[in-house]
Amino acid sequence: MIRIARAVFRALSVSGVVIASSACGVTDVVRPEPTATLTQQRLSGFVPSAASLSLGIPDGIYIFTIDPAQAQSLLLGAARLDIPGNAICSLAGSGYGAAYWNSDCAPETQFVTITVTARGANSDHPRVDFSPALRFSPRTSVTLYMYGKGLTKKKAESWLIYYCDERKNNACVNESLTDPSLVSYLDKKASVIFRRIKHFSGYLVAE
Repeated sequence: MIRIARAVFRALSVSGVVIASSACGVTDVVRPEPTATLTQQRLSGFVPSAASLSLGIPDGIYIFTIDPAQAQSLLLGAARLDIPGNAICSLAGSGYGAAYWNSDCAPETQFVTITVTARGANSDHPRVDFSPALRFSPRTSVTLYMYGKGLTKKKAESWLIYYCDERKNNACVNESLTDPSLVSYLDKKASVIFRRIKHFSGYLVAE
């Protein structure tokens, strides 16, 4: 059963939602090159509560309408997305795709409705997919935090948050191989992995 949650955010806001299920799409990950740097350990500042991990809400689609001029914190139970104010590029004319990720842009001024599809938030391989396809100003830093049970393992330092492009058969890649600012950080104690993101699409935790 799909549940739809709606909320309107005019300032820094939090909404508690948890998604728990088995993850999909793990086998389509493009593995990092052998020379890739292992994930660095760092405190995340986000520790999912015991309640958020135990609610067991099924996989679902969650809808948030936000004021992009204000800072936003979208809390999805065991995942969180922090968006600074004026971080979203204008949806009309800013361009989208790898050629644009580091290009300046005018900020979006109208309210934006964000749809989040979450899967496996209480598993080893959580995944979140965001729409619409949009990008963020390179002058800002948008951060995605994701919880994964397997992140407490001894070899969790090889885990990353992969970008999954639905326009390319949903292949998942390690963006930090071409952009060091997108490196993943691991808070092993909290079992949370996090990194900067420059655009919307799918993000998957995998080793």
